[in-house]
Amino acid sequence: LARSLQLHAAHIARLQTSLSSASPSNAAGLLRRLNGATGSRLISGNYDLLERCENQLGSFFKSGGVPALVFSSGFEANAGLIGCLAREGDGILYDEEVHASIHDGLSLSRCQTLEKFLHNDVDAFEQKLLDLHHTLSNPTGSIFVVIESLYSMSGSICPMTRLFRAIEKHRDVLSRYVGVVVDEAHAAGVLGQQGGAGLTCARGLENHPRLLARVLTFGKGFGASGAAIVTSSTPFREYLINYARPLVFSTAPSPSALTLISCAVELGGDNRRANLARAKLHVLSEYFTTVAPARLAHLPGCAGILGAVVSPVKAVVIPGEKACLAVAEAVRTQGFEVVAIRSPSVAKGTERVRVVVHAFNTRDEIDRLIESFEVGLKSQAGMLRAKL
Repeated sequence: LARSLQLHAAHIARLQTSLSSASPSNAAGLLRRLNGATGSRLISGNYDLLERCENQLGSFFKSGGVPALVFSSGFEANAGLIGCLAREGDGILYDEEVHASIHDGLSLSRCQTLEKFLHNDVDAFEQKLLDLHHTLSNPTGSIFVVIESLYSMSGSICPMTRLFRAIEKHRDVLSRYVGVVVDEAHAAGVLGQQGGAGLTCARGLENHPRLLARVLTFGKGFGASGAAIVTSSTPFREYLINYARPLVFSTAPSPSALTLISCAVELGGDNRRANLARAKLHVLSEYFTTVAPARLAHLPGCAGILGAVVSPVKAVVIPGEKACLAVAEAVRTQGFEVVAIRSPSVAKGTERVRVVVHAFNTRDEIDRLIESFEVGLKSQAGMLRAKL
Protein backbone atom coordinates (compact mmCIF):
# COMPACT_ATOMS: atom_id res chain seq x y z
CA LEU A 1 0.00 0.00 0.00
CA ALA A 2 3.00 2.34 0.01
CA ARG A 3 1.94 3.68 -3.41
CA SER A 4 -1.80 3.46 -2.80
CA LEU A 5 -3.61 6.69 -3.68
CA GLN A 6 -6.66 5.25 -1.94
CA LEU A 7 -4.74 4.94 1.34
CA HIS A 8 -3.31 8.44 0.95
CA ALA A 9 -6.77 9.92 0.32
CA ALA A 10 -8.35 7.99 3.20
CA HIS A 11 -5.63 9.16 5.59
CA ILE A 12 -6.01 12.84 4.63
CA ALA A 13 -9.81 12.67 4.71
CA ARG A 14 -9.91 11.14 8.16
CA LEU A 15 -7.47 13.69 9.54
CA GLN A 16 -9.58 16.51 8.12
CA THR A 17 -12.85 15.18 9.47
CA SER A 18 -11.67 14.10 12.93
CA LEU A 19 -11.75 17.63 14.35
CA SER A 20 -14.67 19.04 12.34
CA SER A 21 -16.95 16.18 13.35
CA ALA A 22 -15.95 16.14 17.02
CA SER A 23 -18.43 17.11 19.69
CA PRO A 24 -17.62 20.20 21.80
CA SER A 25 -16.68 17.96 24.72
CA ASN A 26 -14.15 16.03 22.60
CA ALA A 27 -12.77 18.95 20.58
CA ALA A 28 -10.59 20.24 23.41
CA GLY A 29 -8.90 16.87 23.75
CA LEU A 30 -8.30 16.64 20.00
CA LEU A 31 -6.80 20.12 19.89
CA ARG A 32 -4.45 19.23 22.73
CA ARG A 33 -2.87 16.55 20.54
CA LEU A 34 -3.57 17.94 17.11
CA ASN A 35 -0.04 17.28 15.80
CA GLY A 36 1.78 15.23 18.42
CA ALA A 37 1.20 13.01 21.44
CA THR A 38 2.93 15.59 23.73
CA GLY A 39 4.94 13.03 25.68
CA SER A 40 5.67 9.42 26.53
CA ARG A 41 2.92 6.90 27.14
CA LEU A 42 3.24 6.91 30.93
CA ILE A 43 3.28 10.70 31.29
CA SER A 44 1.01 12.59 28.87
CA GLY A 45 1.11 10.56 25.64
CA ASN A 46 -1.77 8.17 26.24
CA TYR A 47 -4.96 9.29 24.49
CA ASP A 48 -8.24 8.00 23.04
CA LEU A 49 -7.10 7.63 19.44
CA LEU A 50 -4.11 5.55 20.54
CA GLU A 51 -6.30 3.22 22.59
CA ARG A 52 -8.86 2.90 19.78
CA CYS A 53 -6.10 2.02 17.33
CA GLU A 54 -4.69 -0.60 19.69
CA ASN A 55 -8.13 -2.16 20.14
CA GLN A 56 -8.54 -2.27 16.35
CA LEU A 57 -5.16 -3.96 15.92
CA GLY A 58 -5.83 -6.45 18.70
CA SER A 59 -9.04 -7.46 16.94
CA PHE A 60 -7.46 -7.61 13.48
CA PHE A 61 -4.52 -9.76 14.59
CA LYS A 62 -6.76 -11.99 16.75
CA SER A 63 -5.31 -11.35 20.20
CA GLY A 64 -8.29 -12.77 22.04
CA GLY A 65 -9.63 -9.39 23.19
CA VAL A 66 -6.34 -7.90 24.44
CA PRO A 67 -5.42 -4.54 22.84
CA ALA A 68 -2.18 -4.39 20.90
CA LEU A 69 0.67 -2.15 22.02
CA VAL A 70 1.80 0.40 19.40
CA PHE A 71 5.43 1.47 18.94
CA SER A 72 6.92 4.05 16.58
CA SER A 73 8.94 1.42 14.67
CA GLY A 74 9.55 -2.29 14.42
CA PHE A 75 13.08 -1.77 15.65
CA GLU A 76 11.79 -0.14 18.85
CA ALA A 77 9.21 -2.87 19.33
CA ASN A 78 11.73 -5.70 18.98
CA ALA A 79 14.45 -4.03 21.04
CA GLY A 80 11.97 -3.12 23.77
CA LEU A 81 10.30 -6.53 23.87
CA ILE A 82 13.45 -8.66 23.77
CA GLY A 83 15.32 -6.28 26.07
CA CYS A 84 12.90 -6.83 28.95
CA LEU A 85 11.66 -10.30 28.09
CA ALA A 86 13.91 -12.46 30.25
CA ARG A 87 15.47 -12.20 33.70
CA GLU A 88 18.58 -13.69 35.24
CA GLY A 89 18.01 -17.41 35.44
CA ASP A 90 15.99 -17.50 32.22
CA GLY A 91 17.19 -18.59 28.79
CA ILE A 92 16.61 -17.30 25.28
CA LEU A 93 16.82 -19.55 22.22
CA TYR A 94 16.78 -17.77 18.86
CA ASP A 95 17.14 -18.52 15.16
CA GLU A 96 20.56 -17.52 13.86
CA GLU A 97 19.01 -15.30 11.16
CA VAL A 98 16.82 -13.08 13.34
CA HIS A 99 16.82 -9.35 12.66
CA ALA A 100 19.42 -6.89 13.99
CA SER A 101 16.79 -5.29 16.22
CA ILE A 102 16.39 -8.60 18.04
CA HIS A 103 20.15 -8.84 18.51
CA ASP A 104 20.12 -5.33 19.99
CA GLY A 105 17.34 -6.42 22.32
CA LEU A 106 19.43 -9.42 23.36
CA SER A 107 22.34 -7.13 24.20
CA LEU A 108 20.03 -5.10 26.46
CA SER A 109 18.61 -8.15 28.19
CA ARG A 110 19.58 -9.22 31.70
CA CYS A 111 19.41 -12.81 30.49
CA GLN A 112 22.86 -14.40 30.59
CA THR A 113 21.99 -17.65 28.81
CA LEU A 114 21.56 -17.01 25.11
CA GLU A 115 21.63 -19.81 22.54
CA LYS A 116 21.08 -19.77 18.80
CA PHE A 117 20.04 -22.64 16.55
CA LEU A 118 20.63 -23.33 12.86
CA HIS A 119 18.28 -21.39 10.65
CA ASN A 120 14.88 -23.10 10.27
CA ASP A 121 16.37 -26.43 11.39
CA VAL A 122 13.69 -28.05 13.56
CA ASP A 123 15.93 -30.94 14.66
CA ALA A 124 18.67 -28.53 15.74
CA PHE A 125 16.05 -26.41 17.52
CA GLU A 126 14.69 -29.41 19.38
CA GLN A 127 18.14 -30.48 20.59
CA LYS A 128 19.10 -26.95 21.62
CA LEU A 129 15.82 -26.58 23.50
CA LEU A 130 16.47 -29.72 25.54
CA ASP A 131 20.10 -28.74 26.12
CA LEU A 132 19.06 -25.29 27.34
CA HIS A 133 16.46 -26.79 29.66
CA HIS A 134 19.12 -28.95 31.33
CA THR A 135 21.66 -26.10 31.36
CA LEU A 136 19.55 -23.60 33.30
CA SER A 137 20.42 -23.82 36.98
CA ASN A 138 17.24 -22.04 38.07
CA PRO A 139 14.47 -24.69 38.16
CA THR A 140 11.83 -21.96 37.79
CA GLY A 141 13.62 -20.15 34.97
CA SER A 142 11.73 -19.70 31.73
CA ILE A 143 12.84 -20.34 28.15
CA PHE A 144 11.88 -17.83 25.48
CA VAL A 145 12.06 -18.83 21.82
CA VAL A 146 12.52 -15.99 19.31
CA ILE A 147 11.87 -16.50 15.60
CA GLU A 148 10.68 -14.66 12.51
CA SER A 149 7.83 -15.88 10.35
CA LEU A 150 9.35 -14.58 7.10
CA TYR A 151 13.07 -13.86 7.21
CA SER A 152 14.09 -10.55 5.73
CA MET A 153 17.45 -11.42 4.17
CA SER A 154 16.66 -14.84 2.68
CA GLY A 155 12.90 -14.79 2.16
CA SER A 156 12.63 -18.16 3.89
CA ILE A 157 9.47 -19.16 5.75
CA CYS A 158 9.66 -20.43 9.31
CA PRO A 159 8.41 -24.01 9.85
CA MET A 160 6.38 -22.57 12.69
CA THR A 161 3.91 -25.42 13.15
CA ARG A 162 6.75 -27.94 13.45
CA LEU A 163 8.56 -25.77 16.00
CA PHE A 164 5.47 -25.58 18.18
CA ARG A 165 5.01 -29.34 17.86
CA ALA A 166 8.63 -29.88 18.92
CA ILE A 167 7.98 -27.92 22.11
CA GLU A 168 4.79 -29.83 22.85
CA LYS A 169 6.53 -33.13 22.14
CA HIS A 170 8.72 -32.60 25.21
CA ARG A 171 6.21 -30.90 27.51
CA ASP A 172 6.60 -33.67 30.10
CA VAL A 173 10.36 -33.10 30.19
CA LEU A 174 10.24 -29.30 29.97
CA SER A 175 9.17 -28.64 33.55
CA ARG A 176 9.35 -24.89 33.03
CA TYR A 177 7.58 -22.19 31.04
CA VAL A 178 8.44 -22.03 27.32
CA GLY A 179 7.08 -19.04 25.42
CA VAL A 180 7.47 -18.14 21.75
CA VAL A 181 7.95 -14.65 20.30
CA VAL A 182 7.36 -14.26 16.55
CA ASP A 183 8.57 -11.29 14.51
CA GLU A 184 6.04 -10.94 11.68
CA ALA A 185 7.47 -7.74 10.17
CA HIS A 186 7.66 -9.05 6.61
CA ALA A 187 4.55 -11.22 6.80
CA ALA A 188 2.11 -8.58 8.06
CA GLY A 189 -0.23 -7.49 5.30
CA VAL A 190 1.23 -10.11 2.95
CA LEU A 191 0.72 -13.63 4.34
CA GLY A 192 -2.56 -15.08 5.50
CA GLN A 193 -5.30 -16.47 3.27
CA GLN A 194 -7.67 -13.62 4.05
CA GLY A 195 -6.71 -10.29 5.59
CA GLY A 196 -2.95 -10.53 5.66
CA ALA A 197 -2.80 -10.98 9.44
CA GLY A 198 0.50 -12.86 9.19
CA LEU A 199 1.80 -16.41 9.18
CA THR A 200 0.82 -17.16 12.77
CA CYS A 201 -2.85 -16.62 11.94
CA ALA A 202 -2.47 -18.39 8.59
CA ARG A 203 -1.20 -21.46 10.47
CA GLY A 204 -3.97 -21.20 13.07
CA LEU A 205 -1.50 -20.68 15.91
CA GLU A 206 -2.69 -17.32 17.25
CA ASN A 207 -4.31 -19.01 20.27
CA HIS A 208 -1.55 -21.53 20.93
CA PRO A 209 -0.67 -21.59 24.65
CA ARG A 210 3.06 -21.39 23.85
CA LEU A 211 2.65 -18.18 21.83
CA LEU A 212 3.63 -15.25 24.04
CA ALA A 213 3.82 -12.33 21.62
CA ARG A 214 4.01 -11.25 17.99
CA VAL A 215 5.62 -8.15 16.51
CA LEU A 216 3.76 -6.72 13.51
CA THR A 217 5.03 -3.76 11.49
CA PHE A 218 3.18 -1.39 9.19
CA GLY A 219 6.00 -0.01 7.05
CA LYS A 220 6.15 -2.91 4.60
CA GLY A 221 3.01 -4.71 3.40
CA PHE A 222 0.70 -2.08 4.89
CA GLY A 223 2.62 0.86 3.42
CA ALA A 224 2.50 3.02 6.55
CA SER A 225 4.93 3.18 9.51
CA GLY A 226 5.11 2.02 13.09
CA ALA A 227 4.66 -1.37 14.73
CA ALA A 228 2.63 -3.23 17.30
CA ILE A 229 3.23 -5.99 19.82
CA VAL A 230 0.28 -8.36 20.02
CA THR A 231 -0.23 -10.68 22.97
CA SER A 232 -3.21 -12.51 24.43
CA SER A 233 -1.87 -11.96 27.96
CA THR A 234 -3.10 -8.82 29.71
CA PRO A 235 -0.48 -9.12 32.50
CA PHE A 236 2.31 -9.39 29.92
CA ARG A 237 0.97 -6.33 28.09
CA GLU A 238 0.98 -4.38 31.35
CA TYR A 239 4.52 -5.58 32.01
CA LEU A 240 5.66 -4.23 28.63
CA ILE A 241 4.01 -0.86 29.29
CA ASN A 242 6.14 -0.48 32.39
CA TYR A 243 9.41 -2.14 31.34
CA ALA A 244 9.85 -1.86 27.54
CA ARG A 245 12.26 1.05 27.55
CA PRO A 246 11.55 2.43 24.03
CA LEU A 247 7.90 2.74 25.01
CA VAL A 248 8.57 4.16 28.47
CA PHE A 249 11.08 6.78 27.36
CA SER A 250 9.85 7.76 23.86
CA THR A 251 7.11 10.13 22.78
CA ALA A 252 4.00 8.18 21.84
CA PRO A 253 3.01 7.96 18.15
CA SER A 254 1.28 11.02 16.68
CA PRO A 255 -2.40 11.17 15.69
CA SER A 256 -1.33 11.28 12.04
CA ALA A 257 0.74 8.09 12.36
CA LEU A 258 -2.04 6.27 14.19
CA THR A 259 -4.66 7.38 11.68
CA LEU A 260 -2.49 6.08 8.83
CA ILE A 261 -2.07 2.73 10.59
CA SER A 262 -5.81 2.48 11.15
CA CYS A 263 -6.60 3.29 7.51
CA ALA A 264 -3.92 0.90 6.26
CA VAL A 265 -5.29 -2.02 8.24
CA GLU A 266 -8.82 -1.28 7.01
CA LEU A 267 -7.81 -1.00 3.36
CA GLY A 268 -5.18 -3.74 3.47
CA GLY A 269 -7.22 -6.16 5.55
CA ASP A 270 -9.88 -8.68 4.67
CA ASN A 271 -11.58 -7.07 1.69
CA ARG A 272 -11.86 -7.97 -1.98
CA ARG A 273 -9.38 -5.42 -3.32
CA ALA A 274 -6.66 -6.25 -0.78
CA ASN A 275 -7.15 -10.00 -1.08
CA LEU A 276 -6.88 -9.78 -4.87
CA ALA A 277 -3.66 -7.77 -4.50
CA ARG A 278 -2.24 -10.42 -2.15
CA ALA A 279 -3.24 -13.18 -4.56
CA LYS A 280 -1.48 -11.34 -7.40
CA LEU A 281 1.60 -10.85 -5.25
CA HIS A 282 1.76 -14.57 -4.50
CA VAL A 283 1.47 -15.39 -8.23
CA LEU A 284 4.29 -12.98 -9.07
CA SER A 285 6.45 -14.30 -6.23
CA GLU A 286 5.95 -17.86 -7.45
CA TYR A 287 6.77 -16.77 -11.00
CA PHE A 288 10.11 -15.27 -9.92
CA THR A 289 10.97 -18.42 -7.95
CA THR A 290 10.12 -20.58 -10.97
CA VAL A 291 11.93 -18.57 -13.65
CA ALA A 292 14.97 -17.03 -11.94
CA PRO A 293 16.86 -20.24 -11.01
CA ALA A 294 16.62 -21.62 -14.54
CA ARG A 295 18.06 -18.42 -16.02
CA LEU A 296 20.55 -17.35 -13.38
CA ALA A 297 21.74 -20.25 -11.20
CA HIS A 298 24.10 -21.69 -13.83
CA LEU A 299 25.83 -18.36 -14.54
CA PRO A 300 29.35 -17.73 -13.20
CA GLY A 301 29.22 -15.70 -10.00
CA CYS A 302 25.73 -16.78 -8.99
CA ALA A 303 25.64 -19.10 -5.97
CA GLY A 304 21.89 -19.59 -5.88
CA ILE A 305 18.45 -18.01 -5.62
CA LEU A 306 16.82 -17.58 -2.21
CA GLY A 307 13.21 -17.03 -1.23
CA ALA A 308 10.26 -19.30 -0.50
CA VAL A 309 7.64 -19.64 -3.22
CA VAL A 310 5.06 -17.46 -1.43
CA SER A 311 7.61 -14.98 -0.11
CA PRO A 312 7.90 -11.61 -1.86
CA VAL A 313 11.46 -11.36 -0.50
CA LYS A 314 13.98 -12.92 -2.89
CA ALA A 315 17.75 -12.83 -3.18
CA VAL A 316 20.34 -13.62 -5.81
CA VAL A 317 23.44 -14.84 -3.97
CA ILE A 318 26.65 -13.35 -5.42
CA PRO A 319 29.63 -14.08 -3.15
CA GLY A 320 32.17 -11.30 -2.81
CA GLU A 321 31.44 -7.71 -1.88
CA LYS A 322 32.77 -6.14 -5.09
CA ALA A 323 30.97 -8.57 -7.38
CA CYS A 324 27.72 -8.19 -5.48
CA LEU A 325 27.90 -4.39 -5.57
CA ALA A 326 28.73 -4.41 -9.29
CA VAL A 327 25.80 -6.62 -10.24
CA ALA A 328 23.42 -4.63 -8.06
CA GLU A 329 24.53 -1.42 -9.74
CA ALA A 330 24.07 -2.98 -13.19
CA VAL A 331 20.51 -3.97 -12.29
CA ARG A 332 19.74 -0.54 -10.84
CA THR A 333 20.84 1.17 -14.04
CA GLN A 334 17.98 -0.68 -15.74
CA GLY A 335 15.49 1.01 -13.41
CA PHE A 336 15.05 -1.64 -10.71
CA GLU A 337 15.31 -0.84 -7.01
CA VAL A 338 17.52 -3.60 -5.65
CA VAL A 339 20.05 -3.54 -2.83
CA ALA A 340 23.36 -5.33 -2.32
CA ILE A 341 23.36 -6.98 1.11
CA ARG A 342 26.84 -7.47 2.57
CA SER A 343 28.57 -8.39 5.80
CA PRO A 344 27.74 -7.90 8.65
CA SER A 345 24.08 -8.02 7.58
CA VAL A 346 24.81 -11.48 6.15
CA ALA A 347 27.79 -13.77 6.57
CA LYS A 348 30.85 -13.20 4.39
CA GLY A 349 30.70 -15.36 1.30
CA THR A 350 26.88 -15.17 1.19
CA GLU A 351 26.58 -11.62 -0.15
CA ARG A 352 23.41 -11.18 -2.14
CA VAL A 353 21.30 -8.78 -4.16
CA ARG A 354 17.94 -8.52 -2.43
CA VAL A 355 14.74 -8.28 -4.45
CA VAL A 356 11.28 -7.48 -3.12
CA VAL A 357 8.32 -8.29 -5.37
CA HIS A 358 5.31 -5.96 -5.12
CA ALA A 359 1.67 -6.40 -6.06
CA PHE A 360 1.94 -3.51 -8.54
CA ASN A 361 4.70 -5.31 -10.49
CA THR A 362 4.03 -7.28 -13.68
CA ARG A 363 5.40 -10.47 -15.20
CA ASP A 364 7.06 -8.40 -17.89
CA GLU A 365 8.90 -6.41 -15.21
CA ILE A 366 10.07 -9.61 -13.54
CA ASP A 367 11.30 -10.94 -16.88
CA ARG A 368 13.22 -7.71 -17.48
CA LEU A 369 14.59 -7.81 -13.93
CA ILE A 370 15.93 -11.33 -14.44
CA GLU A 371 17.37 -10.27 -17.80
CA SER A 372 19.15 -7.39 -16.03
CA PHE A 373 20.68 -9.90 -13.61
CA GLU A 374 21.82 -12.03 -16.54
CA VAL A 375 23.54 -9.05 -18.15
CA GLY A 376 25.13 -7.98 -14.85
CA LEU A 377 26.44 -11.44 -14.01
CA LYS A 378 27.82 -12.04 -17.49
CA SER A 379 29.48 -8.62 -17.50
CA GLN A 380 31.08 -9.30 -14.15
CA ALA A 381 32.32 -12.70 -15.31
CA GLY A 382 33.79 -11.09 -18.43
CA MET A 383 35.66 -8.51 -16.36
CA LEU A 384 37.13 -11.27 -14.17
CA ARG A 385 38.28 -13.23 -17.25
CA ALA A 386 39.86 -10.08 -18.68
CA LYS A 387 41.88 -9.57 -15.51
CA LEU A 388 43.17 -13.13 -15.75
